[in-house]
Amino acid sequence: MFYLYLVMNTILLTGQLSFAVDQKEKRLRLIVFNGDDELVCHKADHSELKGFIQADVGHLFKGRLQLDKKNDHIVINVKGNTAGIISLTDFERLIN
Repeated sequence: MFYLYLVMNTILLTGQLSFAVDQKEKRLRLIVFNGDDELVCHKADHSELKGFIQADVGHLFKGRLQLDKKNDHIVINVKGNTAGIISLTDFERLIN
């Protein structure tokens, strides 16, 4: 059952990398996978992510997983390298 949940809430990035959002209690857990292995994750409040979406340009998080908003796209950076770019619409769908 857990696997089906991830398939429905996952966006493929580049190569074997994928991006998923999982709700843990009142927080959201943003996860980058390499195949079935979890590379990095970051827990965030829904309100923090909504504010990020509403900004024109922005940067979110410090550390191994970082998000950059550029117009209507989100750049997902893992350990200083771009793991992929997703549309703002797809990102909103994942966090809602």
